[in-house]
Amino acid sequence: MNLIKLLITIFLLINNASGMATLNELDILEKNRIERITLNVFPNNQDNYFSHFENFKKAFRQSIHSFLNNYDDGNQTPLDIFYDIAVLNFSKLEDKHREEKNFESFLKSEFRSLINSPETTLSLIQNDEENGTNFNLSSFWIFNLKIPALSDFSFWCAISKENLEPPFVFGTN
Repeated sequence: MNLIKLLITIFLLINNASGMATLNELDILEKNRIERITLNVFPNNQDNYFSHFENFKKAFRQSIHSFLNNYDDGNQTPLDIFYDIAVLNFSKLEDKHREEKNFESFLKSEFRSLINSPETTLSLIQNDEENGTNFNLSSFWIFNLKIPALSDFSFWCAISKENLEPPFVFGTN
């Protein structure tokens, strides 16, 4: 278990009776091989946070999945920005290795390797000053992903608190 995961687990065990369940939620980082990123996802208002804890865990899982898998050329998702780099790297593979892999799995694998860094940060947006989106914080969980090794873009994932629409991922420069 890495240090970040351990500290988060201890924090949640101290502050939440259902803290053991959160250990499994943090496994999403390990399962996706991005356990080295820096997390800033614990809200300042702990009382409000714990009353919505189950919804938060679901939103956290959805944000990770969305950042890693959503590709939408018009919205500048992280995979959109990384795409050209991955095309170049894929073309440099020896022919036999290119035939063994499909490009989409190569793209996602290389992207995971790129963001698995302490310099990459995933933050939960908690107040209007931090919110660089047009989404209302009372209706959406908003996560911000910064990947300095990729670009100076900020990537956003807005997740409906009422589950009324699918997660929306986009980037801004």
